[in-house]
Amino acid sequence: MALREPASGSLAEVVPGLGGNVARFRTLVGGRPIEVIGAPPDLATLRALPTRYGAGVLFPYPGRVGGDGFDFQGRRVDLPPDPATNNAMHGLARRRAWRVTGMGASPEAGAWVTTEIATREEAVSAAEWPFPFRLSLRIALRGGRLRSDVTVANTGGAAMPFGLGFHPYIPTPLGPRGEADACEVGIDATERWQDFVDPPATVTPIREDEWPRRPLPLADIAPVRRSAAGIVRNATFFRRGRDRGRGATGRLIDRANGVEAVVTCSPEFPAMVFYTPPGIATASLEPHTCIPNAFNLTGAGLPDPGLVVLAPGAAWHGWYTLHAAPLRRPAVG
Repeated sequence: MALREPASGSLAEVVPGLGGNVARFRTLVGGRPIEVIGAPPDLATLRALPTRYGAGVLFPYPGRVGGDGFDFQGRRVDLPPDPATNNAMHGLARRRAWRVTGMGASPEAGAWVTTEIATREEAVSAAEWPFPFRLSLRIALRGGRLRSDVTVANTGGAAMPFGLGFHPYIPTPLGPRGEADACEVGIDATERWQDFVDPPATVTPIREDEWPRRPLPLADIAPVRRSAAGIVRNATFFRRGRDRGRGATGRLIDRANGVEAVVTCSPEFPAMVFYTPPGIATASLEPHTCIPNAFNLTGAGLPDPGLVVLAPGAAWHGWYTLHAAPLRRPAVG
């Protein structure tokens, strides 16, 4: 399903049948077409690897859950292992078909589509996730920006814990010039979280002159793993306190092409995960509502990891945007 905004030269391709994934986003920057989301080579690849291309939805938990489960309000919740990783990872939403509930376009609202997935309508079993929910997503192109507004409704009779994330992949570089390793990544965060899947976790404050608050080229960011397939980089951050009017912000800066891609979030997304996959020239700046494995991190003497607990009948809302813009240049003199 294609969304087009002729005024900005923007195109987004949404695949409701594969997790509501935004498989492509292209826009004009300075009159040049820029691919802002790394598209899969084909739908079969996206089906097999729904969080390796495009911008997948991670729900009801982003990242890996330690021990493939958690305890919540006196009950044990065991989660099924993902077929690709053999552990509980990224939740069920990205592998299921979503229903289209509306679409439209106008000069004022841009082009948009709404999709949703609900446990009852889609026959999601309690073994997959024991808390009934309805997840609605409005994806819109307006002013050359891609915006995703999300609503989570608890349709069950008990409190529901959850985490939500998005997994947008940004091509490196953002144009025909330069190299991936020269692209810089910066994230406005105050804490770095490590070793949280198999606690004890460590939480380290980030200084203003330290990465990721100070952008660094990919070549200078330490990998977590090297293999024949390529380099993997992975780091998790949290933005706490300073300005509650917004959540985490991430930037991918491409000086060779004079373009930057920017991820902005509502305050409901204080966490951000940075990831580069092996063998694919992309970088993911993932807005999350919580630290991965937040189910098992609450009450552990750590800072609040951001787990959301939604009362029966209640709804939760948040949003994130992705756009590309000419790179800001410092003033001279």
